[in-house]
Amino acid sequence: MNLLTVRRVTACASLLLAACGGNVVVDHDGSDTPPTPTSTITTTGTPTSTITPTDLPPLCGTDREAPGCQPEEVAATDGQPVGITVDETHVYWTTLDGALWRAPLDGGTAEMLAYVGGISYYLAGNALHLYMATYNSNQVVRVGKDDGFLDVLQLNEAMPAGIAVDGTHVYWASTSFNGTVRRRPLAGGAVETLLGGFESAWKIVLRDGVLYVADQLLGRVARIPLDGAPVSYVATNQLGPVAIAVDATSIYSADADGGQITRAPREGGPTVTLADAGYPIDIVVDDQSIYWTDIDTGRVSMLLKDGDGGDGGDPIVLADGQDRPQGIAASPTHIYWVETFGDRVMRVAK
Repeated sequence: MNLLTVRRVTACASLLLAACGGNVVVDHDGSDTPPTPTSTITTTGTPTSTITPTDLPPLCGTDREAPGCQPEEVAATDGQPVGITVDETHVYWTTLDGALWRAPLDGGTAEMLAYVGGISYYLAGNALHLYMATYNSNQVVRVGKDDGFLDVLQLNEAMPAGIAVDGTHVYWASTSFNGTVRRRPLAGGAVETLLGGFESAWKIVLRDGVLYVADQLLGRVARIPLDGAPVSYVATNQLGPVAIAVDATSIYSADADGGQITRAPREGGPTVTLADAGYPIDIVVDDQSIYWTDIDTGRVSMLLKDGDGGDGGDPIVLADGQDRPQGIAASPTHIYWVETFGDRVMRVAK
């Protein structure tokens, strides 16, 4: 077995994949045929969260012992949550059994919006829809936020995972060897391949008219300008970035195989290590800080962007003892994440 094969197997195990290749269909109810998608939103019953909503939660910064600065459960769920996103009113998450759920940002009754029929590690959204690439059923789908209606946008993709959306298109990346990044107009139309040659493309981020794609096995990030300018490769010399976040100047990577959090200029330049980690699996940033989940240590951590000497200082543990924290998302006041083996959606004030 060569090095790439070893790393590929490690990645599949670490991301809780049902399989590392082929067309594997999630068995939802014991039959070979998944249930017909429905536009009826269902709920789990009584709320499980004990969060007391506040008009303006504290911004805790480095003071994690202050009142209101401890982790809290937003919702209990079924099916082992993996992907997550937030909007102005709700937190949304996907599960390993192929469902899409939501709950109010301040906690409350969890609602299943739709049965998607495959594992979606990431979500993207706009005002009307949530978009997902289902890794093991090889589809790109969208679900209406208001009615839960499921619309299949693209079939027969090669293990897609990363997903992004802007005002005109939905974008997705294939994790397969010699994988591609493709897009389709939101209003319908032909699918366009933007770039190929990826070996294991995971999270993608769209910022300022440029699409950034983390390639785990090639240890770098592809930079794809949507105006047709030349493609370049940035945040290089990493061992295995699976997730990225982008701000006005930099790319931040969860270099899972390297066990580190890194930063590199958006348009190219040296990649520097900001913090050591176990197996960091997802990452987000805001104006002041970097946040990530670590499935090896069971921690959710924060690093100040500037810190001592401009290197971020030491990481601050926001939550410890989590049972496989995976997807992570940020609202203006809180960090949200899923605890996959704990079947919970969690949050902590920034």
